[in-house]
Amino acid sequence: SFVYTITNNPKEADILIVNTCGFIESAKQESIDTILEMADYKVNYKCKLLIATGCLIQRYSEELGKLIIPTLYMFVLSF
Repeated sequence: SFVYTITNNPKEADILIVNTCGFIESAKQESIDTILEMADYKVNYKCKLLIATGCLIQRYSEELGKLIIPTLYMFVLSF
C-alpha cells in the first residue's frame, strides 16, 4: 500500500503535477514558466516524476514535447 502526503513545497515532493492553461496568452506563458521551474526541482531536488496536464498540453503537446524539458515524464491529455 502507498501513503501519499500533499505538500506545498516542491522541494519536498516526489511527484509534481502542473495543470496548464492554453487559451489566454499570459496564462500560456505562465504555464510554460511553471513547467520549466518544476523541471528544475526534478533535476536538483527530490522529485522523481514531473507530469504536465491541462489545455495547454492538450493543444500543443507535439510542439511542447519537441521544445521543452527532457525531464518531463509525461503529458496527460484530457478529452
